[in-house]
Amino acid sequence: MDSVSISFLINLNDVTDRSAIINKVNYNDATGLGYSVNVSSPSPNQRFNFGAIPKNFDCSSTNYDLSDIIDNGVNITANKWYHVVAIFTDSVQKIYINGSLASSFKQNFATLNRCSNNPYLLIGCWWSGDVISLHGSMDELRIYNRALNQDEITQLAKPVL
Repeated sequence: MDSVSISFLINLNDVTDRSAIINKVNYNDATGLGYSVNVSSPSPNQRFNFGAIPKNFDCSSTNYDLSDIIDNGVNITANKWYHVVAIFTDSVQKIYINGSLASSFKQNFATLNRCSNNPYLLIGCWWSGDVISLHGSMDELRIYNRALNQDEITQLAKPVL
């Protein structure tokens, strides 16, 4: 997989703790990480973050490089709906919030990690040894094997009337 777009609506009722949203990681032992979208570790600056792990990552390892993670750059608040899109394509990671580009970073790799020991896509949780749940509600989850363009992101972010 050289490109991925992850789109969803989310409303967190607690932003004082970590929240697991979407994680491509082995549920049993945290190996084989491919990508993840979560809420950052507890701090005064809670943010959505997106990790994209390079192809040469050791599939038996649970350690990852923090430089492979970007965040949306703006604190999030509880009890508010956000539309989030995380994209990795052509070595670039991006996070869009409510249709607008919030963060972009060019990585030194172009292909995401794919491990045969990881058949899992976890929604609303992290691995079994570090149980983190989604603290809120999520809707309209979509995962694409391509990069969404701005018109598509704008359409997905439109409020439903």
